[in-house]
Amino acid sequence: MTGSIRNKILVVFYLSSVLSLLGYILIYLLSQQQGELVEDSSQIPPVTEAWFRLNNGMQHAVSSQREWLLSGNSIFREGRMNAWDKEIEPALLELDRLYKTSRLWQDERQVEARTFYDIRLLIRNLNELQQQVEALTFRSLANTSNLTDRRDSDWLLANDMMVNQILPLQLNIEDAITTIVRWQSNFSRQNTLQIRNEVIDLNIRILFIALAVFLIGWILSRLLGEQIARSLQELRDAVRRVKDENFDGQIEISTQDEIGELAEEFREMLIAIQQRTQQLRNSFAELERASQTKSEFLTNMSHELRTPLNAIIGFADALLDDDETALSNYQQDRLGRIRDSGQQLLDMINSLLDLSRMEAGKMQLHFTEFAPKEVAEEVLNLLEPLMHRKHLQSQLVAQGRAFTCRLDRDKLRQMLINLLGNAIKFTPEGGAISVTLSRDGDWFQLAVHDTGVGIAADHLEKIFKAFQQVDSSVTRSYAGTGLGLALVRLTTHFLKGRVEVRSQIDKGSTFTLFLPLDPESIEDAEKELLG
Repeated sequence: MTGSIRNKILVVFYLSSVLSLLGYILIYLLSQQQGELVEDSSQIPPVTEAWFRLNNGMQHAVSSQREWLLSGNSIFREGRMNAWDKEIEPALLELDRLYKTSRLWQDERQVEARTFYDIRLLIRNLNELQQQVEALTFRSLANTSNLTDRRDSDWLLANDMMVNQILPLQLNIEDAITTIVRWQSNFSRQNTLQIRNEVIDLNIRILFIALAVFLIGWILSRLLGEQIARSLQELRDAVRRVKDENFDGQIEISTQDEIGELAEEFREMLIAIQQRTQQLRNSFAELERASQTKSEFLTNMSHELRTPLNAIIGFADALLDDDETALSNYQQDRLGRIRDSGQQLLDMINSLLDLSRMEAGKMQLHFTEFAPKEVAEEVLNLLEPLMHRKHLQSQLVAQGRAFTCRLDRDKLRQMLINLLGNAIKFTPEGGAISVTLSRDGDWFQLAVHDTGVGIAADHLEKIFKAFQQVDSSVTRSYAGTGLGLALVRLTTHFLKGRVEVRSQIDKGSTFTLFLPLDPESIEDAEKELLG
């Protein structure tokens, strides 16, 4: 097939639709023929049923008149009249209608129809004889009321007509009806077999037509599907070659349709991807070199800066602690500021070193067994002067029984210092800070809650990025480098844990550390699980 995929699909659709329509028409015509056979076959039972009703009605009329003649009870006369009105006459009318209707097997039914009209004449004769007997019976009943004395000429004549004319005529009619019913039974069996064979033949034709329509539609769809599948397979192979870095820039698709155009565009895209991938590799290599250079620079500069800073801090402490040197209050204040500024700068350099080591994956951890509650108490005591300066209330809540963990004590201590330092910084005077410690199986939680200014929901992720703060303007109200929370997240990652934050503006924040009791056991379990 040539042309666009749209045209190919339309051609297959139209051909399949035309074939389906033709098949439907043929199946409909065959179904109509099958329905006519079934309908004609269904005409046989009503004819037989009408004959049975006619025969039963005739027997009922004769027997009722016989009983009336013998007993004189008028109820039997009513029974005879009901038999004629409700059984015999309706049956004759039904048979007359059925035999006059154009029906199947009309030729075979002609003898049966002629017999019906003959029987109908006999039944009319039977009716006339019964009416004569009824008149004689009325006259006999009028002459005498005693049943035993009723043997007059009218009764004798009525009885003679009943015995010698009505009963023999009834028997003849019954024999004729029996013969017709026997004909119908044989005829019904023959035609039932014929109909069954014709229905089977029609069903086979319908099945072959349906199979032919399905097969042709399936072949057309399969041809189109294979053509599209081959083109898509080639595209998929090209993608695999790109993934395996074995793409030679060629795609073997010769179709002049949308897939061919897509293949050409795809080939050009893959070539562009290869070029850009190479550019990205070159850029990544340059970034790695720049990152390595940055790390080396930070490390070297940190070492170079820490030496004079330690000297400045040491000399400032020595001068402040020397009792023999007389310093004025102004000098002591200035030396204290020098020492505090140097310590802040030293902490910043240490944070930069830690961040650089973590990003490079070179952070060394030293696991020891200790109680997290002791570390929390130690940090709270360490920061007590800062909280006292802002008149902040603090408390430590340890839930459940005491427990120990196997972690890097210094890293946990530094994370708590960072979290509590932020809580103190962002909580206004008179606020409250709490530390909650709890255990859950092989994990424990350490939550720091404050009643500070809070953090907006769209800034909760930003605060964990290095050098990022909620208020990053030059005139921001709170000092800081933006490294504390970044170090907290990276440290919890190294310890196989995580940190979560919940906060509301002007209501405070809660930072929660989720840490394992023993990260090394988690690593062993993961290795065993991966096999």
